[in-house]
Amino acid sequence: MLFPAVLSCGGQRGRDTSEAPVLREFPVVTVPSMYGDPAERKDYMTDHFWDAFLDTSSLHYSDSTVLNGVPLPDVERMIANYIALAADQPLSSGIRSINRFSARLETFGRKFPESAVYGKMVALTEKYLYDPNSPLRDEDLYRPFAASLAVSPLTPENRRAGYRHQAELSALNARGTKAADFSFIDITGRKRTLYGIKAPYVLLIFGNPDCQGCQEILSRISGNARLSRMVKEGQLKVADIYIDEDIPAWKTGIGSYPKEWINGYDPLQIIREDRLYHVRALPSLYLLDAEKTVLLKDAPAERILGAL
Repeated sequence: MLFPAVLSCGGQRGRDTSEAPVLREFPVVTVPSMYGDPAERKDYMTDHFWDAFLDTSSLHYSDSTVLNGVPLPDVERMIANYIALAADQPLSSGIRSINRFSARLETFGRKFPESAVYGKMVALTEKYLYDPNSPLRDEDLYRPFAASLAVSPLTPENRRAGYRHQAELSALNARGTKAADFSFIDITGRKRTLYGIKAPYVLLIFGNPDCQGCQEILSRISGNARLSRMVKEGQLKVADIYIDEDIPAWKTGIGSYPKEWINGYDPLQIIREDRLYHVRALPSLYLLDAEKTVLLKDAPAERILGAL
């Protein structure tokens, strides 16, 4: 899924705009023939995705609809494609690629400080990787990007602390680590813990019965025969946890949820207040294995359900 272009950048200073701008196609990376293995080719493509576009040997025209010579919608599509590639890699490879992209982008920004390219690319990358409404959001990949912005001399001083805070929060419950345990009260009034839930897979949902997105998740899981069978056979347990304050309202609305689900609430709002999890929007979905290792974190429903 791709977003339409919604951001704009100012015209490039110091450039004669009396002539019509010369546009170019996005310079797609060419994988050398020596890389024959599909995984190696994908790895190379991800690492070198931005080499030609952010080549510091030349600067191309930019305005509100064009970025470094390429129409802005095409650049946005390429950002989406790149993030999808990076997310489909092992996490260490994805982070390596993001770090390489960050370094190349900063080098470009230093070389051409008057260009709109650096600021626009930062804004678009943040939008696709971190916006809670982005279907490509991925805090594990955004964390190194935010960390680089927090120390970059190109980042305004008054914004560095914000990026540092984003990086710290994005580090919570990273993929491959054990999810933070917590206590909750289930619909019967029984006190339980996340680690007390035993199943090969646990789908942890921080939700609210009044949340439209939460109802959509309920419908998609309940309407999927395979997932419903996994729940009934105990291969998958769904734990929907309410982390806000209006418990009576939660009890009223939770009756529509499947009885096979584990429905509970955090009585002291510790999950939110103590930042055990970085819940930025509802629903927030985590896929855990039997040992409570995080397989997917605050991921879009399509990735969670696709993995299952």
